[in-house]
Amino acid sequence: MAHHTTFRFESISTRQDETSDAYTKERDIAPEYTPLILNAYADGLIPTAALGRGLTIHASAMKYPGRNTWPNDEFHALLNGAPLDGVRAVYEGGGGVVLHIPSEVCHALPDGVHDVAYRITFKPMGHQTRSGSVQIRIDRQPAGGRLLPRIEFPESLYMAPITSDTFAAFPGERIVGIVPDYAWVSGDDTLHVYVRPTGGDGVLIASVPASSGDDPTKISFGMLDLSQSSADDRLDIYYMVEDRAGNLSEPSSPSKHTVQLDPN
Repeated sequence: MAHHTTFRFESISTRQDETSDAYTKERDIAPEYTPLILNAYADGLIPTAALGRGLTIHASAMKYPGRNTWPNDEFHALLNGAPLDGVRAVYEGGGGVVLHIPSEVCHALPDGVHDVAYRITFKPMGHQTRSGSVQIRIDRQPAGGRLLPRIEFPESLYMAPITSDTFAAFPGERIVGIVPDYAWVSGDDTLHVYVRPTGGDGVLIASVPASSGDDPTKISFGMLDLSQSSADDRLDIYYMVEDRAGNLSEPSSPSKHTVQLDPN
């Protein structure tokens, strides 16, 4: 279970400035400052491919009475409240910092929701202030579970070879198949449809969004799409699911057909 931290203002001491009568309250936590995760979607989901490149965090300079970030101050990235090792800080104009979390650290992060924050150590006194947190979500699990159902086509396509006359019998000369719902189906998924001749490689013929509503997901293809496989024999039609994080499923169970297209 991911650890969630509730951030609050906390006054830990009050001291008088040596050059004025103003008082400065030191703060452990500044929740109005939060990191910006440049790799994340708006809801915090991290694309799986981004983990292989490392994460980039923009940490703003903190400015409040008695505290201003200077270039020699230290920035630390925090994950679930703990500092991360091996993070490289690059200073920007205005006192902000870009924190680079290396890919090897990202690969070690478990799937789930994580709190990300940053901490500034102000020099030379060493007082530390932590920012507010944002949540990221890591999901490396491919869509569809362990077994994706096959595409369901009209029964006539299983009883006789698919020919040019077969296409002519369908509206728009395009064959339509229905994809039964699979585990964890989401409207953000994309289905990549392939044809594969016996002993050959799969050829992509369509990419369609999944339906998460009452209507089933449908795929369609024309004779030209099918001819890309250069097959005039047994043919598998299958799909793979790509989710919003970029995870790609294993191939679905194939729908097997015999194809006899005109040579022209």
